[in-house]
Amino acid sequence: MASETQKLVELQNGEPTTTSLQVAQASGKKQAKAPSSGVYVTVRPGNTYWGWWVKYGTPIQTLRNWNHWPDRRIPIGARARVK
Repeated sequence: MASETQKLVELQNGEPTTTSLQVAQASGKKQAKAPSSGVYVTVRPGNTYWGWWVKYGTPIQTLRNWNHWPDRRIPIGARARVK
């Protein structure tokens, strides 16, 4: 990947041409998607939607919608979106 980056930098230093666009497209590699902009935590014993609301400021209903767990059965060790 470093060699591909160097090629693109060298081509960007000159004027863009059809050839430079073809080289970038011909690599055949898909660009990775940007990670989700949300904030996630690992659920620990004692975590509650209310506690996350206090700490992160996210409304409780939004936390419920994102995580889909009943209030009394948030699974320990699961990944929860909190912001």
